[in-house]
Amino acid sequence: MQWSRRALLLTGGVALPAFAFENRIVDLRPELDGVPYGARTAVPEGVGEGTALKGCPPPFKAARPAPNCFSSFIDPKKDRDHYYKPFKYNKDEKEAMNELLAAVKAYPPGQANIDAGGWKLVRNDDRYIYVQYESGKIGYLDDLEFLMDPETKSVNVRSASRAGFLDFGVNAKRINWYAKYLRNLGWETTDVTPDNYRFYFKQNGTE
Repeated sequence: MQWSRRALLLTGGVALPAFAFENRIVDLRPELDGVPYGARTAVPEGVGEGTALKGCPPPFKAARPAPNCFSSFIDPKKDRDHYYKPFKYNKDEKEAMNELLAAVKAYPPGQANIDAGGWKLVRNDDRYIYVQYESGKIGYLDDLEFLMDPETKSVNVRSASRAGFLDFGVNAKRINWYAKYLRNLGWETTDVTPDNYRFYFKQNGTE
């Protein structure tokens, strides 16, 4: 494939292969403006490390954090709009992680009209899970991380878009799917709704 100068600049000068997840339910165009889907945005710094989760930093200096991210690693007193309460479990650590992994594997691409580009389990450790999701229309990549805290019998969550400012409800729908799945197994989880995340839904026009 012939790469344009603009494409190479957007990918740091490295020609990356076309990107698509095997469990996608749509056929994506191989590239946009000369840049393969999935190659246009690198994994954000601090994502996928497995020791801690990022917060929701502003997309550019002095800006307010974008309404396209939720994280349990945020002080709710400082940023209630992006803080997400950790999942709570009432079983042993191994059983809880097995249920969480089962939830990841059961996630259906295209549920609630999101993530039709599929997903990939990137990392699965004893207490940490990292999954990438791809949108079906444009091919944007999102990151979802789970980090267990056995001392509090909880699982910290971070779901965030890599690109853009708005997510049009995608991260809320993704988190809510997991919240419902685990709640049916006896976990204590919280849904992302207009009642408790008014800023997010207002900005995304999905109230």
